[in-house]
Amino acid sequence: MKFTHEGQITLVAARELMDEKDWIVVRVTDTGIGLSPEQIVKLFKNFTQADASTTRKFGGTGLGLALTRRFCQMLGGDVTVSSVLGEGSVFTIKLPAVVTDARPESAPASWDGERTDRTAGRDSADPVPDGESCVLVIDDDPAQRELLDHFLSKEGFCVRTASGGVAGLRLASELRPLAITLDVMMPDMDGWTVLSSLMADEALRDIPVIMLTMVDDPARGFYVGGR
Repeated sequence: MKFTHEGQITLVAARELMDEKDWIVVRVTDTGIGLSPEQIVKLFKNFTQADASTTRKFGGTGLGLALTRRFCQMLGGDVTVSSVLGEGSVFTIKLPAVVTDARPESAPASWDGERTDRTAGRDSADPVPDGESCVLVIDDDPAQRELLDHFLSKEGFCVRTASGGVAGLRLASELRPLAITLDVMMPDMDGWTVLSSLMADEALRDIPVIMLTMVDDPARGFYVGGR
């Protein structure tokens, strides 16, 4: 509310059936100050707000969204945001209607991406078992890699992960995965560049790429992925 001095805020909660599962979806829409793509990528970091000027003007600790997202992920859901600077934002919480496998946190928030276990950290290029195909997860956020590994493994997929775009392209060439999930905002090489490189490689261009990101830009995804 503090970011919408004039305008309106809408809260909508509903049950939705997705992938044959029952979900509770809560959407908060405002007509406030909005966010740029650069601000969105910082939004869920601990003790971080959109930028220094936002902190000075509106106050806050930068923990509210980080904690909200962590709780949602522990329950098997997540929080996403779409926003236009100067026009407003939409925050969406999606939670399973029935939580049967609540996930305790397995590591503190200071993960540095260098842990050696399979699910939470470093790039995993272990050989794929004979007769199987893997799904490659490319994301610089170790918590997101763990979450996707958790869900995909439960569905019976063999999962390998990359912590950045450069490593992701290398592993894609080595593993020839069944599919790739790709984040947009990554420090070494952004997702759009990775997607363009995949589409330019005849050996990799037919691999389905699913963009999983806080940045809402489906038109660009279809354009880059369709070239």
